[in-house]
Amino acid sequence: MPKLNPLNERIKRDYARHLKAARGKSVATFDAALKAVARFEDDTGGRDFKTFRREQAIAFKDRLTSTTGSRSGEVLSASTQAATLAALKDFFRWLACQPGFKSKIHVPDIE
Repeated sequence: MPKLNPLNERIKRDYARHLKAARGKSVATFDAALKAVARFEDDTGGRDFKTFRREQAIAFKDRLTSTTGSRSGEVLSASTQAATLAALKDFFRWLACQPGFKSKIHVPDIE
């Protein structure tokens, strides 16, 4: 497991607050969203979210198709992969609107 990035941890905490307070999501929903973000962060070695690039997203998506689940040991189902990618898109769209990230994250790269 990569070393924790304090800035990323604060951002994830703010995002969880946003999901709960502003969007009214349940605890299970924001847990799933944060799990998807953690999966991406593990894949990038804990790099700062400000360094997000299209190539990282493409590589993550490619690796996700061969990732095995921790419980079953089988490749993740298509629905799990789709849910993970959808949660990541929502996170990075939200992040792209936050101060300090507007000029760092390009919305077309998220898609």
